[in-house]
Amino acid sequence: MRREVLRSRIAWGILLLGLCALYFFENNEATRSLLTATIALPLVSWLFFRRGVKRAGVSLTVEQASRPEILLTAGAKGLSPLVHAVCRLESENLFTRARAERLVPLRPGKSEPLELPANACGLYEIRSALQLQDALGLFFAEVPGDAPQRAMILPELFLPRIIFREEMDSGEGETYSRERPGQDPGEFFGVREYVPGDPIRQIHWKLSEKTDKAMVREFGLPVSHRTVLAFSGQGASGDEEALDAMARVFFSVSQSLAASEEPHVLLWQPEDGRAVTFAVQAGRDEEKAMTLFFSGRLDLDNALGTPQEAALAAHALLVAGQFPSALQAAGLGRRLTVCSPSAEKPAGTGYAAVPLDARDPQAMNALEL
Repeated sequence: MRREVLRSRIAWGILLLGLCALYFFENNEATRSLLTATIALPLVSWLFFRRGVKRAGVSLTVEQASRPEILLTAGAKGLSPLVHAVCRLESENLFTRARAERLVPLRPGKSEPLELPANACGLYEIRSALQLQDALGLFFAEVPGDAPQRAMILPELFLPRIIFREEMDSGEGETYSRERPGQDPGEFFGVREYVPGDPIRQIHWKLSEKTDKAMVREFGLPVSHRTVLAFSGQGASGDEEALDAMARVFFSVSQSLAASEEPHVLLWQPEDGRAVTFAVQAGRDEEKAMTLFFSGRLDLDNALGTPQEAALAAHALLVAGQFPSALQAAGLGRRLTVCSPSAEKPAGTGYAAVPLDARDPQAMNALEL
């Protein structure tokens, strides 16, 4: 609309210059009338336009939010018939950062049904503004709409089969990690060579005498949770399809665990703040977790900062935009499974890698943890 106004002003300026030249050569009543009308009409139009701008506004209502579009209704308030109005809609998915814009003409006293694309799950924030133009097309103004509307589209879930690796149980109700030693002398983990800094009390003297090497005992590490599911958007920023597939897998695995009455913890990193943990005990917690997950922006640029208690889980699944380095994965601390749409896994990492098909995440119908 701004370009149309600019073109109209250029045309009006050319007309005014032409009439001024004609008046200079033909100073008569006809040329004076044309020149007066060319100057007066824009002034009258501007007066009506300013009055209309003060009274005009736009209201926006979300009717339905589901794939593949969000349905809305927009209506102009206080609109004058002498003013041309266009509703400008801007939507942003706070999860994927994808943006969309649409311009829709509005008529006085009538509401218009609208559609905005919704290609991925997430929380969509929709802003509206009313663009106004006078009858001659010479003046332009934009009136902000009401407060932004929000619409949440949840991921399309499926139920993958979850297969757990064996784990060590103490026989006293505690579960111990098979992959990481700890400091519990009541549970034996293994034996290794002595390294400087190891406590002297952990030296296995009989085995050291047999092998002629200093050997130390490693004790068990009790785990506080059976399963941790972590989400990291690092490496997927700007890839709407990949982020949507990752969210589907993340919450589908959680739903499958909840359906099997398997308590677990969800872990993710907001853009401004520390990592968030959410304990899921049953299926009714799933929708609360998704609402919290999509309620704000996630950190899609940095590695997931895992809290210390996450290192005590018996099983861990990291859904990530790219396969992490060994240092980045160390915070999860046990034999880790990483599911990612990335094509390359860094060398020297000790976790299990599971490819994720961004176009068909449901192809992963079974997952071993």
